[in-house]
Amino acid sequence: MASAGVILILTNGSSYDTQVALAFVESCWLIPIGHENEFFSLFQINSKGSSWIGTIASGIIINYTHNIRSPFWFLLAVIAFPALIFCMVNVEKGKKDAEKYSKRENVENS
Repeated sequence: MASAGVILILTNGSSYDTQVALAFVESCWLIPIGHENEFFSLFQINSKGSSWIGTIASGIIINYTHNIRSPFWFLLAVIAFPALIFCMVNVEKGKKDAEKYSKRENVENS
């Protein structure tokens, strides 16, 4: 399923929003029941908190290279690296692990 998501990203545009939406949907299946708020708040903190890193890195690259097009290589790496990691996610195993965790936690809290 993850490889189909990467193909979707590549065929429908390699935009950041496409990747975030796909990662958000994929992560829904991997979150243990009852912990949705924790994981989605962590997702939002990472999303909003890291948005300034690309801007600063691009500014530094432009400063050192004196070329406005140089940051595109950095941005390509920032898009490609997570897409490669995303291909390695075993969604079925993650679903099973999330279910096991939820069941184990329910037994411990009973």
